[in-house]
Amino acid sequence: MREGKEHMDSKKVEGERKSVELNVHHKYEIEDYPQSALVLDNLETLCLNSHN
Repeated sequence: MREGKEHMDSKKVEGERKSVELNVHHKYEIEDYPQSALVLDNLETLCLNSHN
């Protein structure tokens, strides 16, 4: 998602609810920069595959 290249399948399946799993990634690792743990500019949203 970082470069807008992720595509999520948005097919509607009758009777089922869509689900997308997203993770929060810290640009500066919180173990090295604990003061940046909740700084919004240090966070980005990634899909599970990209984060792993």
